[in-house]
Amino acid sequence: RLRRAEAAREPVLAQTGQVLADHAMAFDVLSQMSGLAEEQQVVDRILDLFYTLCAPARVVYLPFTNGTLGPARVCPAEGTITSEELVGLVPPDLERSAAALYDTDGFGLRLDGEEGVLGFLHVSHVAFPEHRNEYLNLGLAIRRVMALAVENARHVEALEEARSELDRFFDLVPDMVCVASTDGFFKRLNPAWERVLGFTLQELLSRPF
Repeated sequence: RLRRAEAAREPVLAQTGQVLADHAMAFDVLSQMSGLAEEQQVVDRILDLFYTLCAPARVVYLPFTNGTLGPARVCPAEGTITSEELVGLVPPDLERSAAALYDTDGFGLRLDGEEGVLGFLHVSHVAFPEHRNEYLNLGLAIRRVMALAVENARHVEALEEARSELDRFFDLVPDMVCVASTDGFFKRLNPAWERVLGFTLQELLSRPF
C-alpha cells in the first residue's frame, strides 16, 4: 500500500515541479522586460515566453491603440496569419470581452493598462492540450506585469517622440532661444545664437552670461 501511495505521488510531484519551473522562468523573463524601452522588444519577449512555455503552433499578439487593432506580431517569426484568421481569433468587442478566452486547444489573453486595452495575445494549438488550463492560469498570473511592461514602453516612446519634436522646434525657430541654469551658464542654445552673435555655441556655453 505504501509503495502504491509513493507511485501515485510521483507524477503529482513531477507536475508540481514543472509548474514551479514554468513560473520561475516566466518571472525571470518579466524581470528583464522592465528595462526595455521599446514596445516591440517587450512584445517579442512575451511571444518568446509563451512559445517556449506552451510549445504551441503559433503565438500572436495584436496591439490595441485608440480603439484600433494594429499589425499582428507572430511567433515563430517566419509564421504568418491571414486577416480571416485574425477575425476568428479576436473577440468582436475586445474592450468588453473577458480577460481570458478559451480555445479548442489554446487560449487568449487581453492585456489591460491604466487607460484601457493595450493588446490581445493568442496562443494556438498547444503541444499538450491537457495542460492548457495551467498555461492559462500562468498567463493570468503575469498578465498585469506584462501589461505594465507594454504600457511603460509606450510611455517611453511617447516621451522620446515629444523630445524629438522639441529638438526640431529648438533648432528651427529663427529667434534666439536658450535654456539657462541658476549658476549663470547656458545649458542649451539654438543655432540662432551663433548666427546673430558670431560666437560658436561651444564658446557661449563655456562662459557665464
